Amino acid sequence: MKLAQTPPKSRKALVVTAAFVAACVPILVFSLAIAGRVLAQGDPASPSAPPPAVSGAGPESQWVNVVAVVPGTGELLGDEIVFFFSEDMVIPTGPDGEREAPFGITPPLEGSLRTWPRVFRFRVAQGSMQAHQIYAVELNPGLRSVSGKVVNPAQRSYRFPNFTFEPERVWTIEESPDRSILGLLFALPVDLDALEAHLTVRTHTGESVPFELERAAADTMFRLALAGSTDWPVTITVAAGLRDRAGEFALIDDRAFVYPTKKTFDVDYLAWGAQNGNVQEIVIGFSQAVRPDDLRRHLRVTNNVAGTAMPYDVATAEPMKVHRLRVTLEDPSAADLTLRISRQLPGAERTVLAVDYSGTLRKVPPPLRVERVYWGDFAAREQQVRLGFSRA
Repeated sequence: MKLAQTPPKSRKALVVTAAFVAACVPILVFSLAIAGRVLAQGDPASPSAPPPAVSGAGPESQWVNVVAVVPGTGELLGDEIVFFFSEDMVIPTGPDGEREAPFGITPPLEGSLRTWPRVFRFRVAQGSMQAHQIYAVELNPGLRSVSGKVVNPAQRSYRFPNFTFEPERVWTIEESPDRSILGLLFALPVDLDALEAHLTVRTHTGESVPFELERAAADTMFRLALAGSTDWPVTITVAAGLRDRAGEFALIDDRAFVYPTKKTFDVDYLAWGAQNGNVQEIVIGFSQAVRPDDLRRHLRVTNNVAGTAMPYDVATAEPMKVHRLRVTLEDPSAADLTLRISRQLPGAERTVLAVDYSGTLRKVPPPLRVERVYWGDFAAREQQVRLGFSRA
């Protein structure tokens, strides 16, 4: 069962970008890969809070300040990173006389950089971002304003995620009459004890459901075991406040999943299958996987010509959406069978057949045969080969 990310908040800073850039004269335009080298020391600022104040910092006029950043607080990294400064800036040059990168990105990103006196904008190349990644950005410590001021040390380090921290999906790992084991996936590692403290499972009437939680093979994945006798469906809720293992991100709102998402399933189709002498296959398609033993208990086949029950075998051995039955017919061309399946037939993900099903099959068609193989038209050095079949 697959679940969608929460969309990022509207980027009010982009309005500032358009207004500010329109009034500036570009001084540098070039394409590059921003290298992943560390340009400054210090702990990166939290993506969920503004840069911390600097202990012992001098008066504000001592520094050049970053007055706005895109993406802003609480936003996801999209297709650009933009810095706005309080004064006109000078980008340092290296020993070879070439301009240095005004900031570094770790891990590296491909894209194009454009600068104005008070604005640096990096456009991320399409397809260059990795999934579920946090990008650390460090402003070059050699940046100076035209008046010689350095950037406020508290505003040199940033971390931009391109994902929302939340449980991403719940799905079935294992299922038996006794219990269901569900998978629970996060984008970042989460401590088992912390998740257990923030996790609840309740029935549709609000009653608490006991569960067992254990870590799966990956440190972002968990196995959630529920008893098969549970009153389905259930709501699995991860409460707000859950943090990732590093303590860098927190779940802002409760995240709830309903399992199963559907209570019932259907019979999709009924058809004749392969024929081998008097042994005839019948194919039944369901919208959910069904266990063979359950199908045997809930299926009855009637020979309408004789008015008696028709013996059959279930040829499939595993839970599947498509099952094959085998029956023995004395005269396939005169066959007239009715299949009835009760609505209590259980399916995968704790579903049951929506309604009692009844379907009739009559007159097994003759086997499909290739009766002719012959040459067709010849054109442009291509020769057609045509096949003739015994029926459409």
